[in-house]
Amino acid sequence: MLTVIIGVVALAGGFAGGFLYRKKVSEKEISSAEEEGRRIVNEAIRNAESKKKEALLEAKEEILKSRTDYEKEEKSRRADLQRQENRLQQKEENLDRKLETIEKKEESLAQKHAAMEKEQEEIRTIKQSQTAMLEKISGFTADEAKMGYVGAFTYAEVVSGYTSFYLGAKSVCPTVTMDVTFTGSWYDETLEKEGAEKLIQGGCKLISQHADSLGAPTACENAGVPNVSYNGSTVSACPNTYIISSRINWAPYYEMCIKAVMDGTEIPADWTGTLATNSVVLTDLNTTVAAEGTAEAIAAATEKLEKGEIHVFDCSTFTVKGEALTSYMADVDTDDAYTPDTEVVHDGYFSESEFRSAPYFDLQIDGINLLDTNFGG
Repeated sequence: MLTVIIGVVALAGGFAGGFLYRKKVSEKEISSAEEEGRRIVNEAIRNAESKKKEALLEAKEEILKSRTDYEKEEKSRRADLQRQENRLQQKEENLDRKLETIEKKEESLAQKHAAMEKEQEEIRTIKQSQTAMLEKISGFTADEAKMGYVGAFTYAEVVSGYTSFYLGAKSVCPTVTMDVTFTGSWYDETLEKEGAEKLIQGGCKLISQHADSLGAPTACENAGVPNVSYNGSTVSACPNTYIISSRINWAPYYEMCIKAVMDGTEIPADWTGTLATNSVVLTDLNTTVAAEGTAEAIAAATEKLEKGEIHVFDCSTFTVKGEALTSYMADVDTDDAYTPDTEVVHDGYFSESEFRSAPYFDLQIDGINLLDTNFGG
C-alpha cells in the first residue's frame, strides 16, 4: 500500500516536474518564436520601406523623365507653332503685298478704262463731226450715203485705188456704199463722162475716178455733184464741185535714180514710194466746196498713216462676202496663170505694196457694187 502511495506520489511529482519542464521549454520556444516573428516583421517592414523608397525613387525618376519628355515635346510644339506663326505671318505679308499690287493694278486699270472711255467719247465726237462733214459736202444724210467710181479696168491697180477710197469714206460714214463702172480705157473722155452720168442718175452723191480725162469731173460739174478727181487738180474746170485729188510725185524716184547713177549703184527694179518719201501727195483743197475741218481731218489721218498707227486695208474695217479676212495668198511673183504665191495678210491688215511695188489687192469687199467689169482685150 505504501509502495503504491509512494508510486503515486512519485508519478505526481514526475508529472508536475515534467509539466514544469515542458512549460519552461514551451515558454522558451514561444519567446524565441516571438523574437523570430518580430525579426520577420521588422525585416518585412525594412524590406517594405526599401521597396517603398525604390518605388518612390522610380516614380520620381519616371516623373522627371515624363517632365523632361513633356518639356521637349512642349518645346518642339512651341517651335512648330512658332514656325507656323512665321509662315502665316509671311503668307499674310505676301497677301498684303499682292493685295496692294492688285489694288494698284485695279487703280491703273480704272485710270486706263477712264482714259479709254474718254478716248472713245472723243472718237465718237470725231466720227459725228466727220459724218456731219461728209453730209455737208455731199448734201445727203448718212442713210442716203452712196458714192460712185469710174474706173479704167478691173485690175488690181484700179481695185486697190477704189477700195482705199471707199474705206476712207466708210471710216467717217459707216453706212456708205459705192457703185463702180469701168470704161475699158485709161483715157476716154466720152466714156468716162457717160460712166459718171450713169452713176449720178443711179443716185450717187459723190464721184471719184481712176481714169485720166476731164470726162467724169465735167459730168459732176454739170450735175452739181461733188468730185474727187484723179492725179491732178480740176479746180479750174470744175470750181463748184472739185474737192481734192491725189497725185503721184515722181521727184523722189528720179532723185533716187540720179543718185544711183552718180554713185555707180544699181537702180532697184522694184521700188515703192510712200507718204513718207513724199511720193504720194494731195493737191490743194478746194475750201469753197470742202466742209470746215476737212484740212485738219486730212492732216490727222496722214500723220497716223505715216506713223503706222492706221493701215489702209485694216481687216477689221471690211468684210468679204460677209466674212472677216484673216488670210490671203496674192499673186506677187506674177506668172502666166496668175498663181497666188504669197501670204499678204499679217498683223491684222492686208499689206499692199510691201512685197512688190505694183498693187496686188484684187478683192471685192462688201459695200462696193460692180455695175460691170472690164479686163481689156
